[in-house]
Amino acid sequence: LLRYGSRALLEALAKLAGREEGFDDRALTLEARKRLQQVLEKAHKVDKVTEEDVLDGVLQLGNAHMWFEESTEDEMLDCFERAKEGFVRLLGGDSAKAVNAAYRVASQLPTDDEIIAEYRRLWEKAKVSLPDEAVTYDIVNQLGIRLNEKGEYEEAKVF
Repeated sequence: LLRYGSRALLEALAKLAGREEGFDDRALTLEARKRLQQVLEKAHKVDKVTEEDVLDGVLQLGNAHMWFEESTEDEMLDCFERAKEGFVRLLGGDSAKAVNAAYRVASQLPTDDEIIAEYRRLWEKAKVSLPDEAVTYDIVNQLGIRLNEKGEYEEAKVF
């Protein structure tokens, strides 16, 4: 499947091997996502998939790198940055996909203060433009957790 699988088969394999709905085989998930990304890139060159499909794959590949302990931070961040820049260019900075990719980048910033500042910025954007999106809840939840961990209990309660 990894060598000759179609897009549908590779997506099914990644889902089956994944941690949310599958067997939590992180190495297989990563390999399936890598191969799927190659398939998407090739199909995009001949206009069989959209750029948005390719960027969705890039974001999922970044998630797979994040879950697989042997991946490097650079591999993961490269995917998240590419997805963020692509979604902002394609869909605009207020789109759910752009905000989700920005959230993934923010979660990897080097210091808690930087993470908190970026989460605050994303929260201000998401609560207005994306009030019912899952990423909005992820941002506010993580912001509250980070504030609580820093001992800022009163502010954390708000989130």
